[in-house]
Amino acid sequence: MDLSQRKYDVIIYGGSSITAKYTLKEFMVYNLKMAVAGRNYDRIDKNVDYVVDILECSIENIEKISKLTKILVNCAGPFIFCGEEVVKGCINTGTHYIDVTGENIFIEKILHKYNEEAKKKGVLILNACGFDSIPADIGSEYLKRNMEGINKSITSVLQFEKCQINKTSYISLVHSLSAIGELRKIRGNKKKISKEGKQPIKKLTYSKETKSWWTIFMGTDIAIVKRTQKYFKEHGEEPMKYACYIDTGNLFNTILFWIGFFIIFAMAKFSFTKKLLLKFPTFFTNGIVPKTKPTEEEIEKGKFKMLFFGESYVDGVLTKKKLTIEGGDPGYVATPYSAVSTAQVLLEMINQNKVTGGIHTPGSVLDIYKMVNLLEDKGITFKIE
Repeated sequence: MDLSQRKYDVIIYGGSSITAKYTLKEFMVYNLKMAVAGRNYDRIDKNVDYVVDILECSIENIEKISKLTKILVNCAGPFIFCGEEVVKGCINTGTHYIDVTGENIFIEKILHKYNEEAKKKGVLILNACGFDSIPADIGSEYLKRNMEGINKSITSVLQFEKCQINKTSYISLVHSLSAIGELRKIRGNKKKISKEGKQPIKKLTYSKETKSWWTIFMGTDIAIVKRTQKYFKEHGEEPMKYACYIDTGNLFNTILFWIGFFIIFAMAKFSFTKKLLLKFPTFFTNGIVPKTKPTEEEIEKGKFKMLFFGESYVDGVLTKKKLTIEGGDPGYVATPYSAVSTAQVLLEMINQNKVTGGIHTPGSVLDIYKMVNLLEDKGITFKIE
């Protein structure tokens, strides 16, 4: 598939979103042919701080813009509502696709419906290329490749400092929780997925490593990493087993976390209470979802740390390795860095004609070491000890 004559290297769709704003900011560091697209020209124009082409386009005629670019980066959430049409448009026009979704229901739905078609057309579809789930997928594979021996297993835990959740991410979470039944139905209708890549995971556990409580992480990380490891097993490599958690601190904070989660989970099931969740996000998250967009100063204060604890057996002896990934705010810094790094590696693959079509995970098809180097260049550190 020859994309050399396309007008743009990358088009960002969802151009009026705050994610698109910071993703474009990172892209502008590089000498790429860029455009930003979305449904409302004026809203995009107000959101964009750079001189760049703005393309007005609705979901219904997405192919009008997808045919102009080598890669479309989708920042228009919640993806459960409009992401499928964008994926379909990219497949129809032979355009490679990247998104920053953290919605399991959306990922599973398009994997089930469009994987074979994407393979036939030679179009690469990459979901979860933001904070969900680049650190987990790239990080776990990077540590695995730096471990010796056999029977490798990795456990990760996420730690946050002064981070906020943007409203769109919260809306996506609420809708994802309300669609748990649909997700189970999709998974139930599919051929059973290999258990490779999965290790026993507790909903709650105390860690002597961090001296804190860990709670099961219910985002996309575990599903994405499992698929990556399944891919490597199918291609003759030994997979590693993986479990992931979020650090919820002391017992009191952990109890509050679970109470808050169960309230939101229960309310998301019913239309009336779901509307309340969507109408009052700041109240129901105790301020984690702010009423207004964060200031640059607030974004700079946000940090994340992801710890990976690896174990393997070398000549029958248990050996351990640890990887620490650290970076800025997950939504406003790490997500743009992750998406742009993914696009950079994919553009190189396009230029070298090394793209394999289908719906894949980042860790299964991207060069792990190039991804790590690009992320480190942007300020996300990887330290193995």
